[in-house]
Amino acid sequence: MHFQLEYLRKLNIHHCDIKPENIIICKDWKLKLADFGIAEISEEEEKLIGAKGTPGYWAPEIAKLYESCQRGYVNLWKADI
Repeated sequence: MHFQLEYLRKLNIHHCDIKPENIIICKDWKLKLADFGIAEISEEEEKLIGAKGTPGYWAPEIAKLYESCQRGYVNLWKADI
């Protein structure tokens, strides 16, 4: 799956909801990333967002935004990992 994330990064795609339920294990044991419903395409590394994704799987910086009911700049690459 690490290679998929690198490929997405080259295409400027941020998944924004990486969690166990969105990882598929194929018959050949390869991992695939699924559910791009809230994914974003952006060349910006830091982006102004509100809380996004699934609570409990948020990056700490996104959880802080939710707790304070605010929007803020978040590094989406770091939040995806």
